Amino acid sequence: MTLRRRNLIRGTAVLAAAALALAACGDPEEVDDALDDAADVEEDVDEPEEDMDDEPAPDEEAGSLVFYSAGPGGLANDLVEAFTAETGIEVEMFQSTTGDVLGRLEAEMNNPIADIVYLASWVPAVSYKEQGRTQPYTPANTDDLNDGWADEDGPFWGRDGSALALTVNTDIAPSMPTDWEDLAAPEWEDLVIMPDPQESGTARDFVAAFVDDRGEDEAFALFDSLADNGLAIEGPNRPAVDSVVSGTHAAVIAGVDYMGYGDAAAGEPLEVVLAESGTIVTPRPMFITEWAENVDEAQAFMDFVFSDTAQQIVVDRFLMPARTSIEVQETMRPFDEVPLLDFDWANVEATGDDLLAEFVSRYIR
Repeated sequence: MTLRRRNLIRGTAVLAAAALALAACGDPEEVDDALDDAADVEEDVDEPEEDMDDEPAPDEEAGSLVFYSAGPGGLANDLVEAFTAETGIEVEMFQSTTGDVLGRLEAEMNNPIADIVYLASWVPAVSYKEQGRTQPYTPANTDDLNDGWADEDGPFWGRDGSALALTVNTDIAPSMPTDWEDLAAPEWEDLVIMPDPQESGTARDFVAAFVDDRGEDEAFALFDSLADNGLAIEGPNRPAVDSVVSGTHAAVIAGVDYMGYGDAAAGEPLEVVLAESGTIVTPRPMFITEWAENVDEAQAFMDFVFSDTAQQIVVDRFLMPARTSIEVQETMRPFDEVPLLDFDWANVEATGDDLLAEFVSRYIR
């Protein structure tokens, strides 16, 4: 049964269920409710797109698959086009934020469609594995994967990644920060914005990882200082970075690095700073669903996204490649040079909901 036909069968009931699922998550990028973090939810999406119903009928000989992808949308499109050109396999894609992807998956659970899923947050993939919603597969070309970028049992793999950074507008910044605490100084009053962890899975991950590294008292002492200094907490990553580009704010704290790199390359007066005391790098996971109908095609896509060709496409979009043998652009920092907080992803998953609730109660009215 084609995706188009299934969509007709689901009708408005699925749309209503999707809305309920998203309301329950309260988040857009990464579900354990959704997924604890629906962690990512952020995302990094250019514009949500749903091209599936406009696609031509797939080539039956080459096969087809259904792909649900978090952003960035341009990257997803580039990878799909290159894959189809190489293999002849047609891809029907739904692309949006992690939260929207997770909501759609939940809404369709009685009639699942997606063969393969890509998210911008690690935690939801952990939850899906624990719920038995993934199937193990070891892709080709992963012998030189970054440390920690694959689940130990093999159901999901980090296709690419991003560090959370201080992205600074050099035209209006009062100074150049080197660490998180610098933005709590009086000179930065009302000049700093942070993505809302209710909407950004990566920001939610950051809060939990920062607490895991420094302890709850020290971590919230910094958040208190930032809040007292006029920290704005608004929207997912893209609007937060755009606020810095426009000059409404001078810096975004805990925003994804690749957006800053990309905007700087386009000529904006931005500099991406990785905090000296450490940050987090989120491997962005990809997995084949337990219910996938097009398993061979999904496995071929998993193989492709770790190929030299696909990993170079990733770097061209300023995300970190999964493989150590792939060089990053000159303006980027490779994974092994990023100072990291001392945290455990299992702790981020376990504490994410409670810490998000605490953060919201303190700083978001």
